[in-house]
Amino acid sequence: MADAQSLYVQFKHAGLEQVDDGDDNNKINQFLETLEFINYAWNKHAAVGVAAFKAFDNQFVVKQNIHTVLSDLDFSNEQMQEALQLYYRARHSCSVADEARARVSELPALFASADFRRLAVFAGQGGMDNYMDETRSVFAVYRPLVEDFVREMAEFIKQEAQAPLFASLYQYGLDVMHWIEYPEDTPEQSYMISVPVCLPIVGMTQLMQIMVLYKSLGISPAELADKFDLATGHSQGIVSAVVLSMATDEESFYRVSKKALGLWILTGTFPQLDYPLVDPPPLEADESAVPTPMVAVLKLTRTQLQTQIDRFNEGRNNDTKVHLSLINGPRMHVVSGVTSSLRQFIKLLTTNFDTTGSDQTRVPYSQRKPRVAVKYLSINGPYHSILLEHACAGACTYAEEHEWLLDGHQLRRPVKTYEDGRNIQGISNLSQYLLRCMMVFRVDWPAAVELPGLTHVVDFGPGGTSGIGSIVQRIYEGRGIAVVCAGAFVSYGSPMRAKADLYRFHVDDILPPKSWVEEFAPRLVRCIGGNSLHIDTPMSRLLGRPPVMVAGMTPSTVSAEFVSAVINAGYHIELSGGGHFSEPMLRDKVDKILKLVEAGSSITVNSIYVNPFLWNIQYPALQAMRREGIPMEGLCIGAGVPSFDVCNDIIAHIREIGFRHIGLKPGSVSTIRL
Repeated sequence: MADAQSLYVQFKHAGLEQVDDGDDNNKINQFLETLEFINYAWNKHAAVGVAAFKAFDNQFVVKQNIHTVLSDLDFSNEQMQEALQLYYRARHSCSVADEARARVSELPALFASADFRRLAVFAGQGGMDNYMDETRSVFAVYRPLVEDFVREMAEFIKQEAQAPLFASLYQYGLDVMHWIEYPEDTPEQSYMISVPVCLPIVGMTQLMQIMVLYKSLGISPAELADKFDLATGHSQGIVSAVVLSMATDEESFYRVSKKALGLWILTGTFPQLDYPLVDPPPLEADESAVPTPMVAVLKLTRTQLQTQIDRFNEGRNNDTKVHLSLINGPRMHVVSGVTSSLRQFIKLLTTNFDTTGSDQTRVPYSQRKPRVAVKYLSINGPYHSILLEHACAGACTYAEEHEWLLDGHQLRRPVKTYEDGRNIQGISNLSQYLLRCMMVFRVDWPAAVELPGLTHVVDFGPGGTSGIGSIVQRIYEGRGIAVVCAGAFVSYGSPMRAKADLYRFHVDDILPPKSWVEEFAPRLVRCIGGNSLHIDTPMSRLLGRPPVMVAGMTPSTVSAEFVSAVINAGYHIELSGGGHFSEPMLRDKVDKILKLVEAGSSITVNSIYVNPFLWNIQYPALQAMRREGIPMEGLCIGAGVPSFDVCNDIIAHIREIGFRHIGLKPGSVSTIRL
């Protein structure tokens, strides 16, 4: 008893009493120290450990969730993983999970609010080379929640990979559990990123994330699925979406997960049996990466790319044609084909398009080459193309023989396919359809994620904030949709939201962002004084004038009479700096305009930065006039944009002396993104 009392005193001294220290780093360290002490105390004296955990939980987690507590304390990614690992280990050891579940009688706001529409998304393999890091992380952090599941699933795929048919593909086996616990024994990367190996492991990691979420919320798999209006997956991820929708309880989750893992093994193995790995050919002079059967093509529209594909395929036999296999966005595509054909296709693109990112700002627009970026993916098969029809047929037969069969009638919630955007509930031989999805059918990702009224997307990974959620974020950019990444403990400034937002209890904390329509769309407003209607925009609010302006241009807006007439008509106009070759000339013009306009009017000048002679006269003169009280309101920099640092310097100076606005006129997309 004395030892127990001593441990309790140490706990009070080292933990709870000091957590309120104002120093954030000290607070984080003491928070971690407290959790470490709870685990230590439980090992020494279980009763003290349980009491300590209850005290800790009641003080810090009783009205929140541990994820939100850590997020609000600004824990780093590493600190959050350490704290969660300690917390769930202590919670499991102290056997108070049931009490914790009973204490939280309501679900977090994201899943409780009837005002939200939720979409669950799962990524494909996608050439992610370090996927095992995420698998190990989920296992380490949430081990008490997922260990039994992971061990059983890992043993299942280990045994299935030993089938004689697959012997040539699993040279180092498929012992995921061993690789999790002994990272130093993990085979070389070229083996780990081979599709037969990575597909089932990536899939298992997604299933682990599902389990973490429903167990940490204290609900069943079916209850979690019911909180989503729709589920879908990119490439192999569609199978994880099916598992989420189909499982009802823990037993069925295990059962359906094994069938899913079997389908992933078949999707990885049968194509490689048809297209065995060979040593890559020597790189040619214009190649910077080893060619593979799939290549990402960015920046071209679908029409532009399809035109090139049709042109390339003309006169070729089916085995040497290339295929548009994935549509990830308006200008994000993937092309599949045998490696030799893809190499020739890339050469065609290089001939017809700009692949180097050269500066074309001085080339007439009609003569500019459209830009394109290409990148070979770390995938050793021409997936999502008719080239895998034979492999798919063999996989379907194998799935039937091993009874890895799924029935779409058992899907509890809608699952949308990327083949054509339809709901696959009701497809009897769902396993066959899923195999065709993963091997043969084209991925139309924008069609798969379209959901009217959608407010939140939950990305189950893998890939963190760089995974499939980032593509969904770009698709929905400006439409008022929040993307929450279940695999990211912190978001590091990404527009995506981190894992903690899954657990927040206040609706205001997880509201989706305003859409661009809400923020920027013009509105009609009626003024109280004259009861007249006006167009209301950010521009009209800034200038106090209609959102239509006359841009500065020599010689049109050099005339004092013309400029003053536009101002008196109630519109914004820029006085052109062209033609004003000295400070007296500019001052004289400003004086003439002010005499012709109504009192209270102000002037904006368009000056050309790339003309050093005029700029060095006009920019100091404008500042001087403003300091003298002359109503110089704005500055527009025409004919290109200065560097980022120069722009910031100009803005700081003119803001300090009272200018209200600055205008920039970029001449290229790259300058807009400056």
